[in-house]
Amino acid sequence: QAERGGVFVNDTGQVVLDVDRAPGRARSGFRRLFERVRDALIVMDPRQNRILDANPAACEMLGYSLDELLTCPVSQIHPRDMSQLTEFIESVFARGHGWTEELCCVTKRGDTLPAEISATVIETSDGLCVVAAVRSLVERKRFEAELIRSRDALGQEVQARTAELMELNRSLELEIQ
Repeated sequence: QAERGGVFVNDTGQVVLDVDRAPGRARSGFRRLFERVRDALIVMDPRQNRILDANPAACEMLGYSLDELLTCPVSQIHPRDMSQLTEFIESVFARGHGWTEELCCVTKRGDTLPAEISATVIETSDGLCVVAAVRSLVERKRFEAELIRSRDALGQEVQARTAELMELNRSLELEIQ
């Protein structure tokens, strides 16, 4: 295993970040980045159904305090699509990383958030884990729905206007004859 600053290639050829083995300054830099990034970041051990860490953006998005998230099983956040989550996580472990927009998160209030998830395998003192960057797709889905409504309304307007023009054209043809 070639290692440099907590980053190494494991036995299967995956590049892995081991924050616990990173030098002190790098470790504190990783922590600052983790805390300040705007995307929701969740470190989990999905095989144990455990959330190991989460940044403030994750807590805000899901409506939990950090302490609550740390006692919350992963299956509570993804109760409706655990089979898809399991399949996604298995592919992340196999490839070292992955991306999906097929999963939904459930907030503490019970709201369902369609989510885009980018995940990477990391090694911690707890073993191989997954860090997931999660973005809510609620706004994107709302904009897509608005776009579809606008497109449909425009299509209806074009059809109506075309019918009007065809009728005017027929009237003019009759007048000319």
